[in-house]
Amino acid sequence: MVLAYLAFVFASAPLLRGAIDRGTLTLYYVLGLLAAYVWLRRSPATGKWEPMDLAAAGLVLAGAISLGRSVFAAGTVEGVYLLGFYFLTYLLLTRAGGDRGRRQVAAWALAGGLLGAVLGLAGYWLSSQWLPFHRVAGTFEYPNAFAQHALYLYLGTAGAAAAGGPLAILGPAAAVLFGSWLLTLSRGSFYTFLPGVLVTAWLLGPGPRRRLVIFVAVTAVMGGLLATGVYLGQPALRWAADPGAARQVIEHLKTLRPADETAPPVPYAVVMAPGERPVALAPSVAGRLSLWQSAWRMIARRPWLGWGLGSFARVFPAYQADPEFFSVSAHNHYLQWWAETGLPGLGALAAVGVCVLLGLTRKRPWDGLGAGVAGGLVALALHLGLDVNWEIPAVALLFWGGLAFVRGDVPADPAVSPRPRSWILAPCVLLVALVAMPYLSGLAYERGRSELATGNLGEAMAGFRQAARLNPLDPLPLAFQAHCRHLAWRGSAMPRYLDDAVALSEQAVRRDPHNAALRNQLGRLLAERGMALGRRDDLERARCELERAVALFPGWAAFRYDLALLCREMGDEAAAWKVTELVLGEEAAFRRPIPPASREWADRLFAEIRLLAVEILLERDESDRAGELLDQALHLVPDHPWALELAERMGGEP
Repeated sequence: MVLAYLAFVFASAPLLRGAIDRGTLTLYYVLGLLAAYVWLRRSPATGKWEPMDLAAAGLVLAGAISLGRSVFAAGTVEGVYLLGFYFLTYLLLTRAGGDRGRRQVAAWALAGGLLGAVLGLAGYWLSSQWLPFHRVAGTFEYPNAFAQHALYLYLGTAGAAAAGGPLAILGPAAAVLFGSWLLTLSRGSFYTFLPGVLVTAWLLGPGPRRRLVIFVAVTAVMGGLLATGVYLGQPALRWAADPGAARQVIEHLKTLRPADETAPPVPYAVVMAPGERPVALAPSVAGRLSLWQSAWRMIARRPWLGWGLGSFARVFPAYQADPEFFSVSAHNHYLQWWAETGLPGLGALAAVGVCVLLGLTRKRPWDGLGAGVAGGLVALALHLGLDVNWEIPAVALLFWGGLAFVRGDVPADPAVSPRPRSWILAPCVLLVALVAMPYLSGLAYERGRSELATGNLGEAMAGFRQAARLNPLDPLPLAFQAHCRHLAWRGSAMPRYLDDAVALSEQAVRRDPHNAALRNQLGRLLAERGMALGRRDDLERARCELERAVALFPGWAAFRYDLALLCREMGDEAAAWKVTELVLGEEAAFRRPIPPASREWADRLFAEIRLLAVEILLERDESDRAGELLDQALHLVPDHPWALELAERMGGEP
């Protein structure tokens, strides 16, 4: 029954949020509620609060405190809700009816993780793409987080098996988890494997320790064979289905051979070490160093109370150290947590770390399951310093579950009679309902976007309105409503539609003031209304909004282009020229944040920036330089109407 329910939720998770990471949250809500069910059925013991409880509660409190200075209220509120749910799950696990209740919860967690691993392996095997690692669609689109999730469950399974668990079940499950973990190719997770195993072995007694070594060796071999079979089976299956794929199969299998010395070298990124000394690093290493440097800049600006929980992605562009490396996460939870929650959050996190260290040394030997979970917790804590894990609710709940195991049972009170406490389920249901609102809103939002793509503005507006009602803190439904009203204005020339668009865009900016794209949208709408209706004050406001968008995301060329266009319309050609000259002079740097898939869009953008410069140069009678820029624009987009019109005006051939 439990497995069937988990399978249903796991399969339906992609429907909730477009098959992105956080869709899996639904599955792990089930685990949290199952923990509540265990608590209710087992009549939890009562006892005083321990230091670990206070430290864990401090994490939730730090997130709530950060709301006072948050630049992204929607993200902070959602983050606090999530922390509240994690903390409630932690409390339930500490009171889950002793060893039997914990084993039940662990079995449910293993069932969900094993199902994810199997789906991931099957999805990779049947994939139409030649992927270097598997991704679990609808679960963990980011393979490094899935790797740490699988490793955590593997270590817990190994610890339970070492203490005499049912090997007929735990052995195959561990092999599947290990094979799935290998195919993620997550080097950061690979580095944490040995520390996790060593901590698990250290916490066990001599006898279980020997069984742990044997179990890890056997399941690692089995998992390695499984991963190899899946890796070789993917091209073999495609070969059987399509004989013409033989050449691709051969190329795929070549990756198993030693590196070809004649092949082009792996690209490296050059960064400046202290003393202005250039150092060549692998892109993944250089990218992390750049992101950490950006996080330090954010911390230096607001070290005391931070920017607000969940605000990193909004603030990061203004402090980006290198335009080549952009991310919505710092790839270091500890730096990101400090940047978002300030010293209160850092202090609470340090207190949790101290409690974990004391908990690990307080009692030895541990039971097998507890030792494995503690080893997984240590491995996860190490990986949090290198990658994105905490943002994935499934991994975060494993982290909080590990804290519950380290904390230990609440001592029983014989004076309390065992009786069900059904009222405890109420806060669980409330938190699930509150955090589920963004996902229900996401469904309505996607429906609105689908209708918008077909040109059905009425139905699109209805979808976006429903999304805004379900998640009143999310600014995106408002921004898309503004876009729909703008399209209606373009089609009817009725000023009220444009007024509605501006008003909706202003509401979106008030809800997310550090969103550069929303600022840019508002600036463009104000500029259009100012030019259409002759409102000079709208033009001035538009310029302020566009300048703010540039300040929030200095590395995005499109925002600078919109600002330059407005400056020229307002008669300030000096400012327009300054912006275009800066962008064209550093075009390589401005192209870095643009993904390769948007190459055509980028070429068109930089062609139009050149054409704007041509217009300015022609008014300055600098036709030679204007001609050079026009030729470059035509090379980027040969059929651009603006470029063809300028070529005709200049008397030349396109």
